Amino acid sequence: MATNVEETYLYSSPTTFKVSSKDGEIFDIDDSFINQSKTIKNMLNVLDIADNHMPIPLQNIKGTMLNAAIVFCKYHKNDLLSIPDDEDEDDFERDAYEPRRSDDISEWDKEFIKQFTVEEGTLFDIIMAANYLDIKALLAVGCKTIANMVRGKNSDQVRQMFNISYDPPGEGLNTPRNSVTSKESGDNQLLTTQEKESRCKTPSPELMYD
Repeated sequence: MATNVEETYLYSSPTTFKVSSKDGEIFDIDDSFINQSKTIKNMLNVLDIADNHMPIPLQNIKGTMLNAAIVFCKYHKNDLLSIPDDEDEDDFERDAYEPRRSDDISEWDKEFIKQFTVEEGTLFDIIMAANYLDIKALLAVGCKTIANMVRGKNSDQVRQMFNISYDPPGEGLNTPRNSVTSKESGDNQLLTTQEKESRCKTPSPELMYD
């Protein structure tokens, strides 16, 4: 597998930086978070932020999710060089259709992810936060948790689990609409397809200038 230089480069700074969530909470972050969040690392490298007292705004993430991501990164600070890059496009030997494992979540990660639930929507919140921050290890844990939840379940069970509404073909929103309702003189009249086409025709020049 080709080595991604950007992924193995570790940001090093003697100071901490501040980040602010969408709801105004401010957190201190250090190298353990910066090196696992590609988004933050790129911000610091590109923007060359010198004032570490000015919070970096993260308007897409709630404070609770940002705090959880920081806790996750602190625990995994020693795993930085062992994080696999599943999106390595240079690995031509990898089978694109080969299923990835979802049964290799560590015990600590299992306990960590339990605080987020589908019912409250927090499981999807932490996954979206990990995606925005580009923390691959956290994103992998969230996605693998979803995969394990739906394994062995049929489509009806999955829809019920995630509260997904569904209209069978020919019912509800999927009902064929071959006519449109138009109000004329206060009455609802159903127009056939032929009538709709006739009303949409452009008048001939003779009628326009008669």
